[in-house]
Amino acid sequence: MGKHKNEVHLAGELAKDPLIRLTTTGKKVASLTVMTKYEQWTEFHKVVCWESCADKAAGLSKGSFVKIVGRLRTHSWDDKSSGQKRYLTEIVAFQLVVPADEPPSLTPDAIKGGRAAARAILAPATPNIHGVPITDDDIPF
Repeated sequence: MGKHKNEVHLAGELAKDPLIRLTTTGKKVASLTVMTKYEQWTEFHKVVCWESCADKAAGLSKGSFVKIVGRLRTHSWDDKSSGQKRYLTEIVAFQLVVPADEPPSLTPDAIKGGRAAARAILAPATPNIHGVPITDDDIPF
């Protein structure tokens, strides 16, 4: 049986300012909405950052270009008003890079794979590479 890997690489602009809060146990968490464009399609991605990643997100604002490495997580619950099962898929980030930062270097450990490799392959990119203007009306929520 092959190995399975849950790993996401995402580069886009923040669709709104990050929401930073503390959990009841005092851990810092940031909720981000990252917007990506491909040709005429716009996608909005929910991203959750914890602790040091959340600290970095706290310095960002709407329109900031970011690169994220993380994993997908899906929640489900029963909607109280309709009784229907609802789902939310989000990205749990373990690295947040602002392109002005220095990208991590490619090391022998990174070449072996896993998170270190994901971090090592992040290279600076140009924001909004498709040249499409983005407004608040583009955000579906």
